[in-house]
Amino acid sequence: MVRHLKISFVIVLSIMLYSCGSNSSTTKIPVSTQSKEAEDLYHQAFRLNSIFKGDEAKKKLLKAVEIDKDFGAAYIFLSQFGSNTGSETDDYYEKALSLKEKLNDVEKCLLEIRTSYRDNDTEKRLEYSKKLVELLPNNAIAHQRMAYYHWGMSNIEESRKSLLLAIEKDKNYSSAYDNLAGSYMFADPKNYEMAEKYASKALSLNKKESYYHVLLGDVYRAQNKLKKAAKKYDDAYEAGTNNFFSAAKAGHAYTFIDPTEARKRFDQAINDSKNSDQKIGPEYAKVYTYLHENDFQKAIIQLSDLKNNIDSYGFTDEKKQEEISQILWHEY
Repeated sequence: MVRHLKISFVIVLSIMLYSCGSNSSTTKIPVSTQSKEAEDLYHQAFRLNSIFKGDEAKKKLLKAVEIDKDFGAAYIFLSQFGSNTGSETDDYYEKALSLKEKLNDVEKCLLEIRTSYRDNDTEKRLEYSKKLVELLPNNAIAHQRMAYYHWGMSNIEESRKSLLLAIEKDKNYSSAYDNLAGSYMFADPKNYEMAEKYASKALSLNKKESYYHVLLGDVYRAQNKLKKAAKKYDDAYEAGTNNFFSAAKAGHAYTFIDPTEARKRFDQAINDSKNSDQKIGPEYAKVYTYLHENDFQKAIIQLSDLKNNIDSYGFTDEKKQEEISQILWHEY
């Protein structure tokens, strides 16, 4: 879980914008494009990325750069997706660099921060994170960006202070509450009461959004309150805005308390999957449901079926070999 949180902080490097729902944040970051449509797509992409919808976010950004081929901020963001191939990441980053002179000062800060990750230059990251706050002192986004720097340097106290400043600037800025909940769940000193407080606040701003039901479920799960966690994941599925994510989360919680029910949730996740990577994940997870029932024979059969059906996923040869290696590792 700690690994996933760290990845999350990197993925949202360019900074999440505003929450959805009736209590939406008005916080935005100024971007350089003459196209209102492209700008709107950019802001939509950041919101989607902040609620674990990176695939949809990327589509929005690709559409934005079709409209405005010189939209530098969009290329900065595109260069960050973990779903990119290596060449895609490099191409998007190089395109952003080529447009540097067309960027506004805020975007230039974001580009330098992006570069600092590629170069592993923490001094540059601090320099431009500070500059971003100087440029946007009353903007929640800038303070959240500073929080990410402190998190990366394992300065948890300062990271939390920056997130609280973000909330001070915009009390409806949901992703700051999200980050605080994650911080108190995974980083020492942990405090599950505080994690629940911030997750509940984020959910109160986004009651119709699956992601925030999942967030509160994660807090319960971190405390081994598996029945409460499973209930929130099921609530997330009922919200209906990210069914794969919600069902997969529910499956993991039910694995420990009702493996049969877990397999039903994993089947839901498979049915709601949007790509082959999503589709295959719950098949691996089913193996553990059988292990929790001490039914090793069925676990082996599950892996055997997965291996026999590997061609049906449409993976590249390289990806197929990676998955076969994973199956062999599980068998071992």
